[in-house]
Amino acid sequence: MRSINRHLYLLTAVVIMSGVASPLMAFNPRGGHTKVVVSKNLMMKPNASAAAALIEKGGGEIVQEYETQTVAYFLTESLKSLAERAAALGVEIRIRDDFDQIFLPEGTIDARKGVAGSLPGLALSPPYKKGESGVYILQFAGPILPEWEKQVESFGVKLVQYIPYNAYLAAATPEAMTSAGRLPFVQLTDTFHVALKIHPTTDQSSEARDLIVQLMDAPGVDAFVSSFSARSIGKAATMRRVSAGELALHGTFDPRDLPDILDSPLVFGVVEEP
Repeated sequence: MRSINRHLYLLTAVVIMSGVASPLMAFNPRGGHTKVVVSKNLMMKPNASAAAALIEKGGGEIVQEYETQTVAYFLTESLKSLAERAAALGVEIRIRDDFDQIFLPEGTIDARKGVAGSLPGLALSPPYKKGESGVYILQFAGPILPEWEKQVESFGVKLVQYIPYNAYLAAATPEAMTSAGRLPFVQLTDTFHVALKIHPTTDQSSEARDLIVQLMDAPGVDAFVSSFSARSIGKAATMRRVSAGELALHGTFDPRDLPDILDSPLVFGVVEEP
């Protein structure tokens, strides 16, 4: 799909040093604004000029242009009048406030507020060590284009599991994620904090439980598997590949080991065996 990223032209400075291009500004989510998808069709026929006129007259800010639609920011307070103007012009629009949200089992993150602002009571984990691979959240500014994924992955980031909307759980070092986070179509990156990782409820019981540890396949995973496989009780732990970037360690563990398991940088969840 062909696209023209307005922010790529207006917001990104590129410095050429030793033959390496370094983007200097990421996409910035707008507080008080809502993303709207504006169709480039008018009465079921292509008509990009009508969409462009609606965005301009409505005070919209283009986030990303696609072949058949444009994603733009509008002031949230102007959405009612925007809908009326679109109806009068015959332009289809879809309000997509969820394009700035990430839906996780442990809570919803709004990119306009950040993780701490969205979940003020959440215990935040410390940053990963330099050169250490860990799990991150990464959200794109709009519906994901293949070339965006390729550019993110070119820094050494492994996009593993999709999260609604337009986001991934990813494995990366802090250095790689910092570079990816500067791209003009990436709007949020953050550590996947321990408090966000799905896990069974625990109590004071020491009764062993059959668990599946969800892991990123990244440098350091072998050391984790070796260490925690040895903690499996009664039977040997087994490893299963779920996808190119995801592994599952099956074992029987003392629930008191859960904090140590969840604290591992490459673990993104623990669930009970069905």
